[in-house]
Amino acid sequence: MADTAEASLVLQVCRDGDEAQTWRVVPAGDSGQFELEGRYGILEVDEGLLTTGETGRTGLQTISFDG
Repeated sequence: MADTAEASLVLQVCRDGDEAQTWRVVPAGDSGQFELEGRYGILEVDEGLLTTGETGRTGLQTISFDG
């Protein structure tokens, strides 16, 4: 998945070292909360859609998994 300057993401063939395909997991609080940061910033979601606005949510959280 590649980050773009717009709100959309683009599915691409994997290319070693491609900045647009490099994602960082950034700690964002307690209880396992984190954000995903790509080439153009941290992903934001508003009402289920990726957004470039200031109203989206950025935090993701891990949950317990018993398998």
